[in-house]
Amino acid sequence: MKKYAEKDKYDKILIRICTCGVCAKLFSEGEASEKIRKNFLIIIFFSSDNIMATPTPGNNSSNPVRTYRNVPHYEIQIISRSPELEFIASTIESTLCRLGFSDPDVNFMDKDAARLLELFFDQYHFKDTELAFADAAQEKDHALLSKVIEEDLSDIPKEDLVRIMASIHRAIQRRTKGGDEYLRFINEYAGD
Repeated sequence: MKKYAEKDKYDKILIRICTCGVCAKLFSEGEASEKIRKNFLIIIFFSSDNIMATPTPGNNSSNPVRTYRNVPHYEIQIISRSPELEFIASTIESTLCRLGFSDPDVNFMDKDAARLLELFFDQYHFKDTELAFADAAQEKDHALLSKVIEEDLSDIPKEDLVRIMASIHRAIQRRTKGGDEYLRFINEYAGD
């Protein structure tokens, strides 16, 4: 009963069903949201694919699965208007191209590039102290991108790196068809 006690101090109850995370952001920022928070009790229902997904029925682990789509990102228009953000994106994409095309014997695909970025989300955004690499090749790829970040992007705040990487991650998801379509596309523009 205690959790419903707050309801009495609000004029109305506003129920918001969110499937994309945008709704939660609208209610958490700006003057309008301050007015809303003062006058309404806001109840936000997040869909199962939002914030953290629950384990699938066949998955017996108790740990929820991360939904990387909800990592903060920059819109493409914002990146294209900022030379600094473009430089960061170009540096990361060039490294992904190097991983994808420098050795013909290595099969580095879009899904591998996306997973590599997810490891950085785990490290920088979710603050994991230990990373779970699928194999030695993935660990080597992570080490290469880490080295590039240390050498070329060391003065960039981690939050900006995460947001750029999330934008790239979203672009991979949009462009890939299961192969290396995204890597081939960016190789034309950002390759070594």
